Amino acid sequence: MPPFLITVLLNITLLFYHEHNIAIKLAKSHNSCYNTPMAYDTKFREVVLNHIDKGHTIRETARTFEVDAKTITNWRKLRKETGSLQDAPKEKWHKKIDPVKLAAYYKENPDSYLSEAAKHFGCSTTAIFKARKRLKITRKKN
Repeated sequence: MPPFLITVLLNITLLFYHEHNIAIKLAKSHNSCYNTPMAYDTKFREVVLNHIDKGHTIRETARTFEVDAKTITNWRKLRKETGSLQDAPKEKWHKKIDPVKLAAYYKENPDSYLSEAAKHFGCSTTAIFKARKRLKITRKKN
């Protein structure tokens, strides 16, 4: 094999490993608790999809970057549909109490007890307390 070809192959291999190491560092730099859903950085997603665009299979890329193949498929679908790898902002939702309805309830009944509001919404007094705190609804009189 000619020395020039060996040099080219060596440079390609080094570039691949460098790209791979950066991608792994990006993935592992994501700061999350073990019970928090993981969201990969957009740069990492781009590196992974660029790897596929260079001709590698999804399965091979998944093994290389330690990402599930379904996740990569979802990223490809997202890029195809939106032209971006940015996730849509997550909507906040509340399981038991609608914040708008709670605010309206306390506007109509400013002196009601937690137990009365809990009975009205069909939940616990703790849920009402936390929802009021989240919405900054206080019992303070002006």
